[in-house]
Amino acid sequence: MSFTPHITPWKDTTPIETGFPDFWPGWTSPDIFVDNTGSRIEATSTAPHTTGPFKYWTLVNMPGEPTLGSATNRLFVVVKNTGPAGGTVQVTVGFTPFGVVGGVWTQFHYKMISQFSITLPSSGTPSSEQQTEVQWDLSDLTDTNGGLWPLPLGAFNHFCVLVQLSPGNGTQSNFSNVISASPFPIVPLLVANSDTDPKTFEIVAHLPEKWTLNLRGLERARQDKDKDKASGNVKRDDKALISDARVKFTLQAGEEKFVTLAIVQPEGQHKAQHLTLDIIADGKLVGGLTLNAGSGTQPKRTAKQPCCAPPILAHYPLPVFFPRKEGILRFPIQLAPTGTVLARIGAEQVR
Repeated sequence: MSFTPHITPWKDTTPIETGFPDFWPGWTSPDIFVDNTGSRIEATSTAPHTTGPFKYWTLVNMPGEPTLGSATNRLFVVVKNTGPAGGTVQVTVGFTPFGVVGGVWTQFHYKMISQFSITLPSSGTPSSEQQTEVQWDLSDLTDTNGGLWPLPLGAFNHFCVLVQLSPGNGTQSNFSNVISASPFPIVPLLVANSDTDPKTFEIVAHLPEKWTLNLRGLERARQDKDKDKASGNVKRDDKALISDARVKFTLQAGEEKFVTLAIVQPEGQHKAQHLTLDIIADGKLVGGLTLNAGSGTQPKRTAKQPCCAPPILAHYPLPVFFPRKEGILRFPIQLAPTGTVLARIGAEQVR
């Protein structure tokens, strides 16, 4: 007899993978989700490519969930026992803003959200599957995880959550805070090559009809640039935005880059949509991410530290495209009453 705690792995192919309904977005697990409003509804599906009833929750991971600047994001983790014996499992939950990682990855870039234990009876009993809520604190936008992240938390709106069971398996799931009602939604994320040799990757975007996705911050492979120039397909210079469905780029050993994805939706289209990116290395699928873009609550963008009087005009600093070594100056706007002098300026230099 064995105790076998289990969490459903994420779907890692798009759109077809046995065990998952075709509509299920890639790089997400049905057992990890955010529901800040408490509106989740349990559902099942027997759509093509499932091997039986597929259980999941609707009205979760909505645009704006999780919310940056909030300390009370409601993250849920579902763990089940598939073995004939009961026991206790330790659950460790962490997150990182890294979105594309090649090579041997380390958990040191994950910041712990929570660690707890669950006692599960044998499989088939009423409580052999349990749903646990943990608080996901994203209030400190200056957090760099002790310097492991090259930019602070407030620079991102995409995160990868890792859940590890001991004993048992582990999985990851992607979360994004993308409001497509914005005229130019931006998704900043980190890419890294933790191999000891340079590595060439390819991003393949799966987008709804008439949606496009622009990528900035990565150099395309030299041969791809030359091929495009020879065919006359390049209308911009090499440093311009890349809006191809497939983009190749090379990272040196241990290299990390900050990139930005700009989602461009059809005019008048504000319906939530899943936008999936697959990461390919050496012809093999090695990772990816899914963005849920749609109308939602504007994320909070006021940093926890330093504390100062809020500006009179609402200020939501958004990540912007910038070439390498370009300086970006961000400062709050404040109006001074007549007869006073205002000398407060906050600046940040990004390289």
